[in-house]
Amino acid sequence: MSAASRWIGRFPFRRRYGYRALLFRAKPSNLDYFLLTIGTSAAIAAGVPFPLLGILFGQLVDDLNSISCISSPHADKAALERSIQAKVMLMIYISIGNFIAIYVHTSCWSLFGERLVARLRRCYFKNLLRQEIAFFDNLPAGEVPTRLTTDMETIRVGTSERVGIFISSFAYLAGAYTVALLKVPRLAAMLTFMIPAYVLMVIVGGMYIGRFMARASQHFAAATSVVSQSLSNVALIHALGAHQRLEARIVESLEKVQRAAMKKAIAAATQFGFTFLVAYSANAVAFWQGSSEISRAAESNAPNVTAGAVYTVIFVLLDGKSAFQVAPFLQIFGAAAAAGQTLSTVADRNPSIDGTLTATNQDPMPRYGDITFREVTFSYPSRPEYQALKSVSFKIAEGGFTAIVGSSGSGKSTIGGLMSRLYDSCTGRILLGGNEISTLNVRQLRQSIGVVDQDPAILYCSVLENIAFGIASVSGHKSEQYHIGSRLFAITKKVRKGQDLRSVLSKEPQIIQRLFEEVEQAAILANAHEFIQSLQYGYATVIGSVEMELSGGQKQRLALARALVRDPPILLLDEATSALDSISEQEILASLKENRREKTTVTIAHRLGTVKDADHIIVLHDGLVVEEGTHDELLRNEGR
Repeated sequence: MSAASRWIGRFPFRRRYGYRALLFRAKPSNLDYFLLTIGTSAAIAAGVPFPLLGILFGQLVDDLNSISCISSPHADKAALERSIQAKVMLMIYISIGNFIAIYVHTSCWSLFGERLVARLRRCYFKNLLRQEIAFFDNLPAGEVPTRLTTDMETIRVGTSERVGIFISSFAYLAGAYTVALLKVPRLAAMLTFMIPAYVLMVIVGGMYIGRFMARASQHFAAATSVVSQSLSNVALIHALGAHQRLEARIVESLEKVQRAAMKKAIAAATQFGFTFLVAYSANAVAFWQGSSEISRAAESNAPNVTAGAVYTVIFVLLDGKSAFQVAPFLQIFGAAAAAGQTLSTVADRNPSIDGTLTATNQDPMPRYGDITFREVTFSYPSRPEYQALKSVSFKIAEGGFTAIVGSSGSGKSTIGGLMSRLYDSCTGRILLGGNEISTLNVRQLRQSIGVVDQDPAILYCSVLENIAFGIASVSGHKSEQYHIGSRLFAITKKVRKGQDLRSVLSKEPQIIQRLFEEVEQAAILANAHEFIQSLQYGYATVIGSVEMELSGGQKQRLALARALVRDPPILLLDEATSALDSISEQEILASLKENRREKTTVTIAHRLGTVKDADHIIVLHDGLVVEEGTHDELLRNEGR
């Protein structure tokens, strides 16, 4: 650990807010340590010249006083003038050095703060993507944008050039008191009363300011959450006429922000006013005691205390009050540390289900096998009092077509989430090929399952990229080495500029050409190829924007193609054809039936036509399996 971090760590706010830990978060590089060391050293060096200038000012006062008091025509006025000129030149050199030191420490700390924020943002977002779905279920809307913008800016302000100014001011204060005690000890000792007064001001004022800032940030995050939800569901708000209610909630939160901000402003103004009260009181004491010291020295005919010495003490100490004017910086540092501590709750959190791990010592992932649920009970973390599944037991045969049906809220989609291990069951066991899925590598498990949701997400990029990302997400795929994302973007960009897709692909490596063939085949299988060809640039058309919005059925077909392109051994369709017309649905189901081969297909559906050809149908009601069998068997039973 560097000397700078040890020095900063001695301040009181370190134990409360963890400021020192913030400076060294997210694996700083050697360049960061270099910037911190040079920035700290330059900041200390920038504080030293001011006491030196105080000494020179005092000597100039004595020299000017000597000239004005000379009455003898034989006095060496030229020598005094040369002495004054030398001191003036020395002051210029010190000022130049001070300029360089200030420039260096400001640049180093500014760059250090920017690099720290970049590392924290990357670390926070990377670890955020590792978290299990249950974590996001309890995450307020607007939480992540607030952390990535407001909190990151707070950290940047609290770890950049202000740190250098803070260190420089205290280096100046130490040098000032050293010079003052050497010049006029009694006067310097009397002026030390400023230190406890300023420290008290910093502690008490900073405590109230930090408290009110935290309240304001909390209420502002609540208002941001409401705004974020409102903008993402603006059509629904218009339909329900909920403008006034939402506006009232936002206004209520902002009024709380205003009250907290007003209290913070009052505390800061009181602190600032107290600063000048102490400073001007110190001025009065300094001039009174300084004149007494000069009079006493003149009466004793021992001019050990000169006007220049008194001026030096007053200059360095009373001007040294500027060191305490950076006291409000402490609240900035405290706010930065508090923001860093808030971020660390996510950045340091280990997920209970990590879908990003590749190399593990877990059980090998079986490609095929039955999927078995044994006495599985599950409640969502956001609704622990409600059981979505109640001791459910059934088997999904390997290579078969299994349908899960039931009324809304019966637990159908919950089974799909547990199969993909988006959640872990509360009790019971889920087996894949005889292996507990909790012992399998989560990333490999999810790569073995092609999932199509009822309302699939379409990425803002070309059709080709949207489908090909189904392969890009598979670790170990041989196309990984070609950086699919950037290469496909370049290909589709050329097509949108007028080139033919086939001619562009002919110049690409064989693996990229093979990738397009797989994408095209998946689109044909998902009954999406025809409508893709009708788009302006075909597979190179950019979709996902407001200008190029697809229908619900088109989105589902693209999502199905994205799931099929990786040829997963397990295909999970959660209402994947709900937005399609009956003819398109039957065409897709027939195509899937012909190409199923050894693929295990699980479909969650409401419509009878979707599941009548299933090998096995599982009927759920209120979290329980109430019936099982083929379509004909269930009709004969005349059950649910």
